[in-house]
Order: sequence, then structure tokens, then C-alpha cells
Amino acid sequence: MKTSKYRAAVALLFLVIVAGGLIFNLGLGTVSSFGFDKIAAICPLGALETFLASKTFVPSVFFAFLFFIVVAVIVGRAFCGWMCPVPLLRSVLGAEDKRTSKDYPKGAKVSELASEDKNVGCAASEEPKGEAAISSLKITDRSVPKGPFYVLFAALGSALVFGFPVFCLICPVGLTFGVILGVWSFFYTGSASWTLLLILAFLFLEIFFLRKWCHQFCPIGALISLVSIFNRSFRPKVSSECYKLKGGLNCNRCSIACPEGIQLLHNPSSLEFSRCIKCGKCADACPAHAIHFPLFSGKKAGKTLEDSHSQEKALTPSMASEEKVQVLDQTAPFSEKDAIAEASRCIQCGACEDKCPQKNPLRDYIRLLSEGRTQEAVKLLNASGSMPEVCGRICPQDQLCESACPLREYGGAIQIGRLTSLGGDLGLKKNWRRTSATKPRELKRKTVAIIGAGPAGLAAADVLCSFGVHTTVFDKEHEIGGLLTYGIPFFKLEKESLAKRRKLYEKQGIRFKLGVPIEEKDFIALTQDYDAVIFALGASAPVIPQFADLSATEIIPAMDYLGSVNRLLLHETGTQPLDFGGKRVAVLGGGDTAVDCSRTSAREGASRTFMIARKELHALKASKKDLALAIKEKVEVLDQCQILDIQRKQDQFIIQYVRGSSTETKELVVDRIVCAYGFRVLYPEWLEKFISKKSLDNYEAGKNIFVAGEFRTGSLLATNAIEDGKEAAQAVISALRLGEAKK
Repeated sequence: MKTSKYRAAVALLFLVIVAGGLIFNLGLGTVSSFGFDKIAAICPLGALETFLASKTFVPSVFFAFLFFIVVAVIVGRAFCGWMCPVPLLRSVLGAEDKRTSKDYPKGAKVSELASEDKNVGCAASEEPKGEAAISSLKITDRSVPKGPFYVLFAALGSALVFGFPVFCLICPVGLTFGVILGVWSFFYTGSASWTLLLILAFLFLEIFFLRKWCHQFCPIGALISLVSIFNRSFRPKVSSECYKLKGGLNCNRCSIACPEGIQLLHNPSSLEFSRCIKCGKCADACPAHAIHFPLFSGKKAGKTLEDSHSQEKALTPSMASEEKVQVLDQTAPFSEKDAIAEASRCIQCGACEDKCPQKNPLRDYIRLLSEGRTQEAVKLLNASGSMPEVCGRICPQDQLCESACPLREYGGAIQIGRLTSLGGDLGLKKNWRRTSATKPRELKRKTVAIIGAGPAGLAAADVLCSFGVHTTVFDKEHEIGGLLTYGIPFFKLEKESLAKRRKLYEKQGIRFKLGVPIEEKDFIALTQDYDAVIFALGASAPVIPQFADLSATEIIPAMDYLGSVNRLLLHETGTQPLDFGGKRVAVLGGGDTAVDCSRTSAREGASRTFMIARKELHALKASKKDLALAIKEKVEVLDQCQILDIQRKQDQFIIQYVRGSSTETKELVVDRIVCAYGFRVLYPEWLEKFISKKSLDNYEAGKNIFVAGEFRTGSLLATNAIEDGKEAAQAVISALRLGEAKK
């Protein structure tokens, strides 16, 4: 069980005990119950204010203050982490400080860690000495806020000047107990008081509008910190299992989790350690479970980052293992419970975000998931309009975000695809969509037509609509999605999610005109009726090899094959099925489309399916995960093959090839050939009347004519096409002078 539940229970118990003392006059309480001269019974700051306000020596207050000093030396700021009612109220009322990854640096890369100061090490090591100590203080003490100490001196000064503990009137701890007493008085006497409303108002302001109170303002915490400089017990200690120490990994979880921002791996000074509230959040967050709170920290120096790098080769598994293919039996999204467990492994290095073509907020999304804040995480992920339910399923994560995860050799990379799939599915279920860039009254009466309802066109429409532009999407097909609908097999991407996405888009205000091919006269009409037009057609023209004894029509293009299977499953009329049942099938290519065709063929009942690729198995462009699944589904991969010729013999084909370094010509007899050598954009002949192909490098290719996605760049991954669609939409908004769109 995480310490958060224990902390909440202890804080609640403390609240009940002190509230009981207030209500039943048991001798416990604050100024709200029995006068400021006895407030020191529980509050150390009140004790000092009492001395200064009364200018007399009060023995009971003095001994209570001495008791506080002893307790603070033993347990430090444990009161702040375990007994103070303010964090409990913030948590219950949803007013916790909303920090994001922008509040924390992504940390140094492994190469940079090796060059750090020799004295930079774990929390268990000795304090730096001499010049190194000064250097360490300059680094770490920057995270110690000065605000609480200023407020502390102001509180003591006001008590001395006014002869009254002024701060007690606005202290959120005292106000909390004041509310309890006021509510009790209301029910006990039946009479209301303006004082209660005033206390509630002050408490409301401090809870909701001063969310950084504990870290940047609280004078009680500052006072305890001054005494806690002498505390040496229950200090967090980092063991050698720490990922950063063990393998130089770029882990920031403990620093991000710490409410005080203490960097345990950089030898915190006594002053910085005095800010530790013993909450245990760092230990809860540590994916390696390497942080503990011993009764006393050992004096023996711990391992430093430099020491860890001297052993890095011995600690890091062989890079040869990267070529091993891990077969994942389950590719569906995680359940919420499993997602939280998986997200808790993340070290928050941010490498996945750098690798993501869309730069999605993966770091914050995973952090929120790990904290159990699923709703906030899902809202954040869907606010960017990146279609996570799609990208999480079809992106080659092992080549993008997951390839950058340093944990791939330490229990496996974080399964970001499955995490984002969950976020996308929950977002569609809750109808959460991209954050609007304008308020309804600010909507511009601008209109934009988008030709193509594929990933780029949909992403562009999403951005434009969120900015208040009246957007209409045209497509020759009867469903949105383009490649997503007709080129991705059902077993990889269920089309129900696209249907839900379409309903969400329509609810936003996007109009779809489907089954409408655009010819020259139609395009001219669009340029006259709309303020701007975006071409977002995909690369659909297949690349087919030429052989003397074989016509191009005898080779089935990959999109024709996948499209026919998907159209049948979509129950579209007029679809001619391609019968592969009991046939020997050869799929030419080594990319993701070739793997999709091979797996579809095997699932459609082919007796044998061969995937013939020119490169070595480990060098294929296809996702290693999907390739492993294809092999598991009995697809026979023939890598390093150079096809010499394909001949037709009655109803069969003879493929002649050489493999690897061998010069021996081999033959393979098959019944069907599917070609997945790639695709190119087929530009309409009439298009050159309006724009030049040379202008396609820019988003604005002509006057109020824009291009996006594969139509502009050539074949793209879906995630790249989505990002390009967003960029094109921003170019439209800029050209129409509507402001700056939110990417």
C-alpha cells in the first residue's frame, strides 16, 4: 500500500483528536478555543509569537517549545507530511498543486552524467567537504524557497509590534480547526455567526488560490525546517538498485514526486534535507524501489554517479539482446489497474516525447496515470487531438517512443502503445476532445474545405474546428479514415473506434461529405465557395515491379487486398472478395504493410504464406512486435531475397530468387502474389493548372490552396501524417489571419 493512504489516515486521526479537544475543551486547540496565550500547547510558531506578543516568560509555553524542538530533531518535518490537515483538505477538495513536466528538467543524458562532479552521489554519502561542499550548496540550496522564512520573520515581527499573534488569524491550520469549532457551535447553539463565514472565506482562498502555500509560504514549515537541520533520522536513502546509479539511466521520479523538489542523487545539504517532510512520496514513486527511510543514515559513503559509470558495461545487458524479438501475446489496451502498474515503472526521463513525431505529452500522461489520476491523464492526452486510440494501436512504437525508453533492457520498455490506447478509448467514451482555442462568441465565419478524410485531413479539421473555423471534409470513400479504415486490418485497429471518432468530430461541428470524389470542376467550385482548400489525399498508387512474362494486373496491390477484406467486414456493397483460402500466397516486401498482408492471408485460411523481403530480418522496416506475431501465426519470412523473375504457369506463379550470399537460383511456386513495395501519390493531371508540384514543399501551395500529409511529403506513418495535418491547419489559420492555432 502506498504511503498516501497512511498519511491521510494519520492526518484525519490528528484532525479528529485536536477537533475533539477544541469542541469538548479538553485542553487541546488553538486561539479559536481558549486564547492566544495558550496556543503554544500545539503550535511552535504560536509559542514564539506568545513570547513576543506578551513580552513575558510563560513557563508552560517555554516547555512546550522545548518539547517541539526535541520532536523536530528526532522526526524532522514529519508533522507537515503526516499530521497537517492542509494537504488532506487539498486532496479531498481537488486543490492540489498541479505540476507538470515543465516544472522539472528532463535531466542529463547518460553521456552528460559521466562528466558530473565526483562528489555528486546518493543521499547516503557523506556531506561534501571544502570547495566541493560550497559547490554542492550552490547547486542544491537553489531549491530551498526563501518565501517561508520571509513570512516567518513577518509573523514574528507583527506579533512583537501589535502585541498579538496576527498570523494565527490567517493560518490555514488554525482556520481549519476554527471551522470545525464554528460548525460545532452552530449545531450546538443553533445560532449562525459571520465569523464562521469569514473563516471559511479565508480558508477557501488559501486552499484554492495559494496552492503552493506549503512549499513557498508556510512559516510553520520554515520554523520546523530550522530545527530539522539537526535531524539525522528517517532521512531518505538511495540504495545501489537505483536505475541512475546502477546503469546511468535518466531517472527523475524521486525529484518529481518530492513536494519540496529535493534531488536525492545530488548530495542534498543539511539545509535542503531539513525541508524533507518524510512523506515517502519519493519511495512510492521510485520504479526500482530503491529509496528507504532508515532510522539512522549510515556514515559510509554511497556510490556516486561517476562510480556507476565505471561499471556501466558490466551492469548493462549485452546490446546483442536488442535483436531479440519479444512476442507479446496481448496487444489490447491495458485495464486501468494494469495501466497504473505499468506507468509506475516509468522513470520520467522524457526520451519518449523527444522520439514521438507529434511530441505528445507522454511524460505527464504517464506520470498522472502512475499517481492514479486517470481522468486527468486521459483529458491531457486527448486535449492535443492526436487520435491516441489509433496511434496507440498502429504506430511502430518499437521504432519510435518505446525504442527510446531506457528501461527496454530493465524489464522491458514502458508499453506506451497500450497505455495511449487506453487513454484514447476512455477519451472517446467520455467524449473528450481537443481543447478549443476560442470561445463560442469569438468564432470566425471562415470556411475551409479539406479533400481527404485520412489521418492528415482529420487532424487538420480537428485543429481548424477547435479554432472556430467552419470545416467540411470531402472523401470519395463512404467512411472516414482513409488508410486507417481500408488499409489497416481489423485485428490491429477496430473500426468501431473510428466510428466513435467520427461522431465526436461531428459533435464538434466538423461536416463530412463522403462518397464524393473531387474532379476539376468540383475543385473550382470549392475554391469559390470556401476561404481555403486543403489537399490531404494519401499515397495510394502502388509500386509494382515489372517482369517480362507477367502483366502488372496479375500482381495484387497490397491496398487492393487489404481493402477488399476490410470492405467485406464493413458490409460495403459491390465488393469482390479475393479468395485466399487453401492457397499458397507470396507477399513481396518487408515493411508494416507486408506484415499486415501476410498476417491477413494467414488468418484468411491460406495454406502457406511467404513474406519475401530483400533485407535481413533484423533490418526490416516492419515493427518487430508485429513481425514476431506474424511468425507466431505461421508466416514464413524469407529474408535477404533478391527476386530474379516471376513467371506464370497456368494458374500458378514461379518466383525465381537468390538468397543471401548464395548464387544458387531457387524457385517458389505460389497461387497468389501480393505486392507491398510501397506507395506513391497519384496527383490529378488537372492539378498543375492551379499549383506547381515544386510548391508542394510548403504547406501553402497556391493562393488559399494548401497541402498536407502524404500529398505533400510522400508516404508517411499515420502519426507523422497527423502531425503534418496539424501544421497545415496552423498555416491556414495564419494565412487567414485568425491568430495562432494550438498545436
